[in-house]
Amino acid sequence: MLGRQITVFIAVGCTAFFGTVVAFSPNFIMYCAIRFLLAASVMGLYFVAFVCATEYVGPSKRTLVGVLMADAFALGYMLLAVLAYFIRDWQTLELIISVPVFLLFAFIPLFPESARWLLTRGDIQKAKPILEKAAKCGKVTIPLSLYDQADSIKIKNPEKDAENEGERAPSYIDILRYPNVRWRTLNMMFNWFVNNMVYYGISLSTASLGGNEFVAAFCSAAVEIPAYTSSLFVIEKWGRRVPLCVYLVVGGVACIATIWIPLGAWRITVAMIGKFSLSASYGVVYIYAAELFPTPVRSIGLGLCCMASHLSGIVTPMILSLGLVIWAPLPLLIFGVLSIIAALLALLFPETMGQPLQETMEESEAFGKKKKHDVEQKPTSKTKDGVGYDRISMDDINEEKKLSNGGNDDHVQVNGTQDNGQNGGNEDNNVNA
Repeated sequence: MLGRQITVFIAVGCTAFFGTVVAFSPNFIMYCAIRFLLAASVMGLYFVAFVCATEYVGPSKRTLVGVLMADAFALGYMLLAVLAYFIRDWQTLELIISVPVFLLFAFIPLFPESARWLLTRGDIQKAKPILEKAAKCGKVTIPLSLYDQADSIKIKNPEKDAENEGERAPSYIDILRYPNVRWRTLNMMFNWFVNNMVYYGISLSTASLGGNEFVAAFCSAAVEIPAYTSSLFVIEKWGRRVPLCVYLVVGGVACIATIWIPLGAWRITVAMIGKFSLSASYGVVYIYAAELFPTPVRSIGLGLCCMASHLSGIVTPMILSLGLVIWAPLPLLIFGVLSIIAALLALLFPETMGQPLQETMEESEAFGKKKKHDVEQKPTSKTKDGVGYDRISMDDINEEKKLSNGGNDDHVQVNGTQDNGQNGGNEDNNVNA
């Protein structure tokens, strides 16, 4: 594996290159081929960047960074509508939105590798400067014992274990091999499929709602910012599962209600309510998926969800065409019914609010099946000397904890064990730095 940082900037280069080259396509076939590569690059860039953002922070900030990335997407959507209104030549427009992407290479020094990913590989020395810089910015202290015990404290490393034991590293097969993970993955893929289908179905049909198509596209993008922002407060209070269900139900009902509303302002209003709900659910499902997959296969799991969502992107124009040949309201009816089905299936997910990210496939498989106190308990492993220690979670490092002396302190508390060799026995200690 190349790592998060390298993958992001490979995707940046591909996005900038293909976005620029497509403006000079000599024919339609070449245009379609380059657009295919451009789309793959853009989605790869967004999803790996999203994984990095969720891995950089602890549980209390995952929702915030997810919503901020979604808001940035909506702002780009709005800007595109404005640029398209004033620049009607598609080649000029393509160059204006693609060439500036090359400037993102200037951010390479500011874009660190995911320390969580490095620790799952056992690369503690590479993770150390990243963690220390993060601790300095967050005004917290990482316990020196973390580095003193670097030889004995190891987070499970699937790739190196595979090399040492002759087994393969985690892959798509492993996601499907674990029953609980497999079911959640298929359910999440269906949710992404429906979210993307209805989202783009409404977006592509904004011109048919009445009014100027550029204004309609701008309003369709503008409604996403309050949608994503509202989801920040909703899912922090009520979790991920129930809000996702409610958003999908409201979006589905709005799609169906639009069938009986004539063209004009009221139809646009109801459609925008549906777009608001689907945008909010899209923001939730991104965060939810990142929290449900364990670290070794998080990018793989999001890639599967991405694949499912873009399969629906292929199907959506075909569904919209059914309105021209069979029955005009049929596409909205399909969108509405599928949204409600996805909402009901979303209730089967385990709640992830406030839970640490799962670090291994085994933890992910057990998550949602055990009682709460069993899930939150960190597994105990053994050192080479047979001394037990608690696995150090990145969430313990990222989160500022209160010390037991009754006051707030900018320290990180790590629970571990030390070998009391002088006394001839093992003694558990809490190491406070």
